[in-house]
Amino acid sequence: MIRNRTTRPVKNTKPTAKDNLIKISSAVVYGLKFFDSNEEITPNRTFLKCKPTVVFDGTNLFIDYSSCKSQDTLHNLNHVLEDLKPGETFTLSDALYQDPTNSIETNISGTYTFMGVVNGNIVKAINETITLPSNITRFEAKNFSRIPQITITSVTNITKTYGVKNIFGEENENSFKNLGVEKNYYVEFSGNTNKDSYKVKDILTRDDGSEVLILDKKVVPESIFTTPVVVNVLVPKSIKDANEKQFDELRIIRDQVINKDADRFETQTEALARATYYRCSGYHQMAENGTVFFMPCTTHAAYEEAKSRKLRGERIGPAKTEFTGPISVDGYYPLYTTAQAAIQASPSPSLTREGETTVGYHTVTLRGKTFFVPNGLVTGQTYFEGDYYAGKKI
Repeated sequence: MIRNRTTRPVKNTKPTAKDNLIKISSAVVYGLKFFDSNEEITPNRTFLKCKPTVVFDGTNLFIDYSSCKSQDTLHNLNHVLEDLKPGETFTLSDALYQDPTNSIETNISGTYTFMGVVNGNIVKAINETITLPSNITRFEAKNFSRIPQITITSVTNITKTYGVKNIFGEENENSFKNLGVEKNYYVEFSGNTNKDSYKVKDILTRDDGSEVLILDKKVVPESIFTTPVVVNVLVPKSIKDANEKQFDELRIIRDQVINKDADRFETQTEALARATYYRCSGYHQMAENGTVFFMPCTTHAAYEEAKSRKLRGERIGPAKTEFTGPISVDGYYPLYTTAQAAIQASPSPSLTREGETTVGYHTVTLRGKTFFVPNGLVTGQTYFEGDYYAGKKI
């Protein structure tokens, strides 16, 4: 007897994009709002924390924020102006200018015509509404009595931007921040209309404290404040592997710095870490038998003095306390794990940055963790934002 043979379907074993994603966290989240318009994340008013320098030439002017150190302000300014087209208008308010040295007091608050953004943080505009003093064409930031604010008065088009807002904010136990969400990670939602996984293009914190994830594809607008939504956070395997490799390298550097008896190092990172131990700043280079190495402190004389102070005060040797930095994460350097360590490494430990309240340090959040950065460092020289790896600026 001949039996019929049924052919079983062959399972497709080809890996999919999701096979390369690793789930790192999951939680039930309330207070979510999905949106499909840039209007949701672009406030009419900027709430700027920096004073600009304003330069006039007849009716033309530039509002210059290039000296602003508040990344939140620059990010907010960019989003406010993103939908503003040349020829549309905005209002500058709180722009009372007082220069006692030159006996000048005037107010340049008024409505201006937007003409574009130059070099990322200089607003180009035209003045047709206010009368300016004839004896001044440059308004220094330091002489504004308050922080001038920009308010949008006309926007003809609204850009499509897809995202989700967590109204509870980053301090909530199940916030996106506490779940470890980062750029280029994926978030997966279930229990709502938008049952899908989305790549995170950007992460914003609004002025009201709420969190916003900008997503890579279309979502259905819905406000589900009281509805529980399961949120899974997934990391591409390539990113996870790179992160683990970097943290392994940091642990190696930490062990080398703590346990090394001599003060001669192969990288700037190690020398700067040792400089923290001596409570000096920077590093310098030395050469011996044709080999160049790095040493703590900006000069050898400063190193000898710092080492002498350390000898007079306590025994020189490997620190037996917890390693607090400096370290580099995602090209940001120097980062410390405690505020006190950042203050001790700061060349200006009593400095508070404009628009901030922390004294001697400020914070950055990377990979869901808060790190502390000394105030008073120079960007591109002693402080790097995303372009510092393996002890070198790239």
